[in-house]
Amino acid sequence: MFEHFKEIDKDSTFEIVSNGWILRVSGRSHDDEWIDLACVFSSRADFVSALTKLEQKIKGEPRVV
Repeated sequence: MFEHFKEIDKDSTFEIVSNGWILRVSGRSHDDEWIDLACVFSSRADFVSALTKLEQKIKGEPRVV
């Protein structure tokens, strides 16, 4: 999900909407270009999984499978 990012800004945001959640992420690509990503989740499990992956990417922690 975040493989296009070389760096992710620590100020990512999310919205709670009537049919799920929206996660907005900004940062730099591997080509050093600014990129933005908005993901819509209807499943709480998918949303929490994305937050976990985002945290791991920002902190540089090994990925848990």
